[in-house]
Amino acid sequence: MKKINRKIRVSFLIGIFLLLGIRFLFLQFSNPVYFGNSNQEEIKQNVQPDTKTEVKQEVIQAKQKELFTPPPLLKTKTEEISSPSYLFENSGFLDAKGIILLTNIQRERYGFTSLSENSKLDNSAEIKLNDIFQKQYFEHVSPNGTTIEDLSKESEYDFILIGENLAMGDFENDRDLVDAWMASPGHRANILKSQYKEIGVSVKKGFYQGKNIWVAVQHFGLSSNICPGVDLKLKEEASSKKIQLDAESVNLNALKSSIENILDKTNPEYEKDINNYNDRIGVYNQEIIKLKEETAEYNRQVKLYNDCITKHEPAI
Repeated sequence: MKKINRKIRVSFLIGIFLLLGIRFLFLQFSNPVYFGNSNQEEIKQNVQPDTKTEVKQEVIQAKQKELFTPPPLLKTKTEEISSPSYLFENSGFLDAKGIILLTNIQRERYGFTSLSENSKLDNSAEIKLNDIFQKQYFEHVSPNGTTIEDLSKESEYDFILIGENLAMGDFENDRDLVDAWMASPGHRANILKSQYKEIGVSVKKGFYQGKNIWVAVQHFGLSSNICPGVDLKLKEEASSKKIQLDAESVNLNALKSSIENILDKTNPEYEKDINNYNDRIGVYNQEIIKLKEETAEYNRQVKLYNDCITKHEPAI
């Protein structure tokens, strides 16, 4: 009988321990916030929006393209007279091909390579020439503000360096015109600039302030094709993405603060917000990495481009 009572007591104690164990396990798995064993993740400090990972590096700026535009050359009856109203009308004949030929002869004479005629520069020079007669002005910048840079864009000539020589007046022939440019320091510097590789010329006789007169336009250029390209679309996409990520960072911080202020950790919305937060923070951090990579790639391209420009730009 004693043995039976002893077995009953032992069985009773075992039962109590089992019940306590079950209760312990139930409590352990019933609250993911305090015990952290739920399949649902809590907010972790190491995955919160990290403002330090935002792109702080500045985007490198491409070097400015250079323009060389000496004051227009006006040939008059005498050196003392500078008004267009005194221009001769009995001038000779000028030809664009002849002007290019004589320009290259001058370059070779001083040890520089000849320039290749470029149809896009021919076109930009012709646009300038027609604009001068149409608007009746004689300057590098038109009355409506158009410059040689605008003309190059219109002609789809992307450049590193570009220059413009203008001439108006009584010229006996192509040699007379080129000699006049060579006698002018600014125009001479344009003709003999070693960095130029291409040329375009347009020349025509027309009416300017009541006089039938010759106007000649020379456009010199160093095409950007000589340097590695820069993907400007990459910069635009990176800038747009950074704006979106900055906004998402603000939203994530607000969501994190909202979650931390929830008192009832057993509320289903709590776990829902945690899941939403952790999903979004994962995407956010991945996009930050991509943005930094894109910015670094764009900066690498710009550096190569700037180094190339530095190599070809004229010495000061």
